[in-house]
Amino acid sequence: MSLAPSFRIACGLALVAAGLATLPVSSGSATLIHVYDLNGSLADGLGGPALLSDGGALGLTSYSFAPNQGLRLAGGLPNPGVYTIELTCQISNTAGYRKLIDYQNLTADDGLYNLNGTLNFYPIANTTIVRILPDQMACITLTRDASGVLTGYVDAFQTWSVADPSNLGVVGPAADVL
Repeated sequence: MSLAPSFRIACGLALVAAGLATLPVSSGSATLIHVYDLNGSLADGLGGPALLSDGGALGLTSYSFAPNQGLRLAGGLPNPGVYTIELTCQISNTAGYRKLIDYQNLTADDGLYNLNGTLNFYPIANTTIVRILPDQMACITLTRDASGVLTGYVDAFQTWSVADPSNLGVVGPAADVL
């Protein structure tokens, strides 16, 4: 059994740094398809599509942005319903909802959030375990397997795993992810 294609990216709501290695989430091996180190460039280290900026500032080793700004990946997933995404980020203010991954070009609230320091896939998965601390680096990983199960991790700690029968974690047609 092999895992879905995966990519890693560095992103966040304040100060961010380069990504870490892909997290193995089950037996088998994943094929890394994109690497965005944000090392002064939005280019994919593996030659795929570059990230697109929706506001923010690219530094030599990070990308910083405010609410309603961020990065997009257009057409980067071979199967928009089966993937692993790893984000390494530092969030200045973890109070309330902070959207990390969007699937519908900001037309719906569904997506992956930081909620008061917890990892939340609104509206179907949440935990009360605080793992995301203000101004601390966190490695956040989201997987969606072929059976439609979403699993969220913070710093290699599984926070939840939930079925996604409504396909909320599938990137919509003509939509970008992030």
